[in-house]
Amino acid sequence: ILCRGNSQWAPPREQLIFHIHQPPNRDSQLRKQGYLCAGCGRHVEKGFAHRYRYCEYTGKYFCRSCHSDKKLFLPSYIITKWDFSSKHSVSNFAFDYLNRIYSDPTFNLNDLNSKLYEKSKQLRLIDELRWSLFYLRHYILTCRFAKEKNLQQILQKLPTYMYTDPYIYSIQDLFKTKSGDLIKVLEPIVINLREHVLTCPLCYAKGFICEICMNDKDIIFPFDLDITSVCPVCQSCFHFQCHENKQYHCPKCQRNKSRNSLTASNRSNTPTNIQQEDDIIT
Repeated sequence: ILCRGNSQWAPPREQLIFHIHQPPNRDSQLRKQGYLCAGCGRHVEKGFAHRYRYCEYTGKYFCRSCHSDKKLFLPSYIITKWDFSSKHSVSNFAFDYLNRIYSDPTFNLNDLNSKLYEKSKQLRLIDELRWSLFYLRHYILTCRFAKEKNLQQILQKLPTYMYTDPYIYSIQDLFKTKSGDLIKVLEPIVINLREHVLTCPLCYAKGFICEICMNDKDIIFPFDLDITSVCPVCQSCFHFQCHENKQYHCPKCQRNKSRNSLTASNRSNTPTNIQQEDDIIT
């Protein structure tokens, strides 16, 4: 059995494939493969071509030594269509690879298929919970009272990416989202952490006044996703309704821009002023 390949064949590479392969004509595909097994490079006698098995992950044919007809749910079906309806026949190589990365945080759903959230209520809820954790962590991880109540430890028991990068998922996360198991884990944590922030004097003092309506009697927080929106540049917080009802320019960003322009202007004028003073002294 060939291991390193040659000019006619190379062993399959570990790679994420998101394309859904449609089973091709057997003879046509084997012809593209040079009548070689995609897994080991063994030559396929045309009389035995019917014995070769198709791998739905790689889109290629393998001999029976390299394809034991093992079945898996494929990432391509899940990420493209949110389809968990059936397992698919894959080569031994694909089976081992997909099992090995099963719990790896590999998939950025926003990049791969942002419309997937429209197909699943469970996924939308998980997205909301994870964005809430994303904002809550800034309060919890900097609060000594949260540390005394072991709330930091509760948060940090989760995989770090779960509350630092809400778009990232592993295959395992997607299955747990579909089954509802991930919601059961995240929801009580969000409720617990949110309750702490709203009742803790240190955390509550870090709340926001809406930069648009400036109502200082209504302190808002970025983790309340249903009523607030956040400036992607300066992270200021607004009432969602204020944001929607007004021609939007972030007031804080405008202030920062004006301040930076003034600072830059002062710096550019300083050398000239110094030179003028030197000339006068001279």
